Amino acid sequence: MYSRTTTTKSGISTQHTFGPNALKQTIEIWLSSDQESVKLNFATRDRRGVAASLVGVAGVAVVQGQFVQAAQLLGAVGKLLNEIAAHLYLDDQREYELHLESVQKQLDVPTLNRAWAEGQSMTMEQAVTFATS
Repeated sequence: MYSRTTTTKSGISTQHTFGPNALKQTIEIWLSSDQESVKLNFATRDRRGVAASLVGVAGVAVVQGQFVQAAQLLGAVGKLLNEIAAHLYLDDQREYELHLESVQKQLDVPTLNRAWAEGQSMTMEQAVTFATS
């Protein structure tokens, strides 16, 4: 079971509980949505949008326990942002930092460094293919 509480701006809290099947379906929807976002941003050559969408896919990888894949994607995001001399928007940056923190907690340093380097070696096209396959 997975449980999540959401609070609206007016202060109303709602508790959501997902059983294993509902959680799996929710994760699949998140992944599909993030992958579609990657494809659309790539098609329109919005490189910052590609980076933000890759962060979303990395987040799904974290939720699924695929920490090496998440580290690779986050490494690719870092490289892409350096190449275009840009930063993520604040919400995307917070998400990036949260996923990076999760990856750092789960992987030993050599594994993290290797996965990060693999992500950093990807072109944007390779990162898009990796994230959407």
